[in-house]
Amino acid sequence: MAACPPARTGHPAAGDRSRGHPAWAVARETPPIDLRGIIMAHIEAEKARLVFELDSARRRTLDILKTVDENQIVHPDSGWRVKDLAAHILIWEEDALAALRARQNGAVYRISDFGSFESYNDRTIGRYRDMPLDEIKAALHTAREEMKAILLALPPEHFAGLMPYPWPWMGSLSNMIEVMVRHERSHADEIRRSGELDK
Repeated sequence: MAACPPARTGHPAAGDRSRGHPAWAVARETPPIDLRGIIMAHIEAEKARLVFELDSARRRTLDILKTVDENQIVHPDSGWRVKDLAAHILIWEEDALAALRARQNGAVYRISDFGSFESYNDRTIGRYRDMPLDEIKAALHTAREEMKAILLALPPEHFAGLMPYPWPWMGSLSNMIEVMVRHERSHADEIRRSGELDK
């Protein structure tokens, strides 16, 4: 049997080994993939999403607070009023903010002597018990604005990866923010329902 003739230079059978092949021209014209740029764009988009969620939850909370009496009882068993729940949201907001400040500086913030969620809530609820609701709302605004500012300014190496939360959990920064959003929405719903029952 006669041997097949060798492939000619530039012939498709020669594959990409021939620098005369069109594939080489395409390879020379294609710019390298900017992985850092892609990662940065993803991080900035995620930051924008988190800020949107924070703003959305806070607007809803403030709208609900306009419709209820600050001394309306929300939890009859504990006696927690509307303004106590608002203060409870503020306390956890301050802890999350402390964690963000620490993250910004390459440090870690953890609640000391945490115990359990229930014991911590019972221990801290008196912190703002005598503060009028308007002052609580002002403090919520100040904390939230600083939280967003730090979040947007965090460099990629401090935004990505896992971090210790103020409570005994660990996870992504994004998840910590989402936990805070769900926490606020949950208590805002409780306040809304208490107002509906009072009518």
